[in-house]
Amino acid sequence: MLSRNNLVDVCHEKTERRSYEALLSQCKSITTGRKLHQSLLEAGYLSQSDSFFANLLIRMYGRCNSISDAKNIFDSISKRSVFSWTIMLAAYAQNGHIREARDIFDKMPSTLKNVVSWNSMISAYSQAGNSKEAFCIFKLMDQEGIRPNEITLISILDGFSSCNALEQGKSVHKSIDSTFILCDVRVGTALVDMYGKCGDIGEAKAMFDAMRTKNEVTWNAMMAAYAQNGHSNLAIRLFQLMSVEGVKPDDANFVSVLEACGDAGDLTVGRLIHSFATQSGYESNLMVATSLLNMYSRSREFDRAREIFDSAESKDVVLWTALLVAYVQSGHGKEGFRVFVCMDLEGFTLDEACFISALDACGSVLAVNEGKLVHASLLSDYKYYLSTKIQNALVHMYGQCGHLREARKIFEDMRSRDKVSWNGILTAYARHGQIHDTLDLFLRMNLEGIPPNAITFTNVLSACSHAGKLSKAMFFLASMQGDHGVCLEKDHYACAVDLLGRLGQLHEAEALTDGISSGIGWMAYLSACKAHGNVEAAARAADRVLKLDPENSAPYVLFSSTQGASKNLESF
Repeated sequence: MLSRNNLVDVCHEKTERRSYEALLSQCKSITTGRKLHQSLLEAGYLSQSDSFFANLLIRMYGRCNSISDAKNIFDSISKRSVFSWTIMLAAYAQNGHIREARDIFDKMPSTLKNVVSWNSMISAYSQAGNSKEAFCIFKLMDQEGIRPNEITLISILDGFSSCNALEQGKSVHKSIDSTFILCDVRVGTALVDMYGKCGDIGEAKAMFDAMRTKNEVTWNAMMAAYAQNGHSNLAIRLFQLMSVEGVKPDDANFVSVLEACGDAGDLTVGRLIHSFATQSGYESNLMVATSLLNMYSRSREFDRAREIFDSAESKDVVLWTALLVAYVQSGHGKEGFRVFVCMDLEGFTLDEACFISALDACGSVLAVNEGKLVHASLLSDYKYYLSTKIQNALVHMYGQCGHLREARKIFEDMRSRDKVSWNGILTAYARHGQIHDTLDLFLRMNLEGIPPNAITFTNVLSACSHAGKLSKAMFFLASMQGDHGVCLEKDHYACAVDLLGRLGQLHEAEALTDGISSGIGWMAYLSACKAHGNVEAAARAADRVLKLDPENSAPYVLFSSTQGASKNLESF
């Protein structure tokens, strides 16, 4: 029988163990975590035979991104339980160490593998964007007789959504018991989301309609499916139906429908939803505020977009970036750069999107000195500077500003180049009439195995036009589809029209333009008419542009200046 003192000691020990357990479960600071680790050692709680606190330490170190500490604890455990293996696997997976996670998974005794460990491995591959390996693990899991649960299905379907692996997603769908799908709202929602992101709207809608229970996330998945696949009006209609059915929208629902309104250009409905969001108490929500700003700016209601920004009680980097992008895309580069400077002064940690938008702002107004300041900021943070997207933006900025030497240096120093990189440097040279450099880069692009696309040929044809190289332009036009499988588009014809116009071959230019019926082509022809003072042909071109685009005022300006130029020639 325990004495009173012994009983007090036992109670104290139990209380102390529970305290350590609670502290380790909540700890998110590596400094605090190491102090707790040391306390556990001094208290004698880390014996080789008892893995309870060791497992908690592994989980804590994994949560604090200290994988080496987690692995050291794992290696010190003489008798590893299923929890030890699974927690170590999860620590690797959560921190993106996929290879090490797979190594732990493969070494784990088959008798200890349970649905949690299989789920960890599937989730690791899915989050890394490797749907193929996630699917292989899923099939292997089935072969081993391990029944998947809702976490398994949600994890793997989320991976397919990211990788556009529609056939794999359908295969998983077929393997799931239909009753389970219809009853589990999370699995049903994951299927709607997967089909939507993979572009199969019919299957997404069929799954949505079949579900017995739907929540706000389900409705949002279907709205996003419509919006992401160009059916913005259906997304708006679904939001209205959601309200009719008495489902109270959340912030994600408002974000989706406002983005749909922006895509559809439906400002009337957008204003109504803005009012509804305000009544529902969501206008101060940063995600909703950002979507409102985007919607108004895309509808060219820039004053209203700025009001949304200014009225936000708190502002995060996403809202600031939305304002920056709005200014850049609307052609207000100077204002965009000021926003970037303000963000820096406010002490925000600038991300990749901020730097790219700032460089676009500088390029749009040919502000090379400001662009150099952004470039200098990037040089202090190589994590971003070495990004292909950032370097592409630098090439584009210097190219727009006519600083071809700097653009070329960045291009040549890039560790990896994509098609955007090549098109960026080609645009820089083509824009400034550097025909030889443009064609040399085009040849090199082909030799390095990078297939040209429609933008590539627009650049090459533009360079030919600026240089007056008709035979070369005709050669590239003829070779596009036959040699490279690139379909001729209106921009390519417009380049040819521009070239014919520059060479004074207005009759041929008009015949080509008449065949493509393109506003861009007729504007190019109208410019040629102005250059040669042909008022009669300019009148026909202006009339055709206005029929194709009644709201375009540019034809009036060009035709008026053509008449003025013609009168000057007559007086001369």
